[in-house]
Amino acid sequence: MEILKVVCLGDPTVKKTDLLSALSEKQCECDEVSCIHNLVKDNFTCNRLISDKLTVEIRLFNTVDSDFIEVDNLRRLQYANADVMLLAFDFNNPATFYSIEDKWVGECLKYSKNAKLLLVGIQLGIRKFHHFRFTSDKVGVVFARETLDQPAKRLALLKESTNVPELLTTLPEVIQPAGLTEEGMRYLYNEVRPFVQYNFRDEFCPRSSEE
Repeated sequence: MEILKVVCLGDPTVKKTDLLSALSEKQCECDEVSCIHNLVKDNFTCNRLISDKLTVEIRLFNTVDSDFIEVDNLRRLQYANADVMLLAFDFNNPATFYSIEDKWVGECLKYSKNAKLLLVGIQLGIRKFHHFRFTSDKVGVVFARETLDQPAKRLALLKESTNVPELLTTLPEVIQPAGLTEEGMRYLYNEVRPFVQYNFRDEFCPRSSEE
């Protein structure tokens, strides 16, 4: 039997356990899959029948993030022989997305160089919000409510280190359009020009340089 080791990484607030539980339970809905939950280690194992001759055992490993070096070292022990690293982030918390680049990608490349990296976004409860509010004095923040009579939840869209005044005064680089191709100009001249007012034909539908 082929074995596929999958390790899930991400910030503590990302709900990695819910992700792995959902993945394994979804597999259980199929007749081709048997699933065993290891509740002690908070890990999951799924046996998936790929074909009549191939069955793959998918071992899903959960991890924890901590400020303690001992916990970090224990987490990294699970990286050994990993085939896939799930880099999870929360759509409702952009800081967890930035952590992927700031922390988790580098850790994967250092301790599990041969594993494939897969970015996974977790969306928890965003659909329950129906009322949104933006204010000019709180740039990068959205206030969302489930109903009008409930308190608003603050959702941050920018990094805490983002320089908001600089962001507002710095304009993005201007991208100049490449212009129409000769084929496009011929189309305008032959097909569109007859429907344009006479005074504007040369401005909007000029003759192609090849004609």
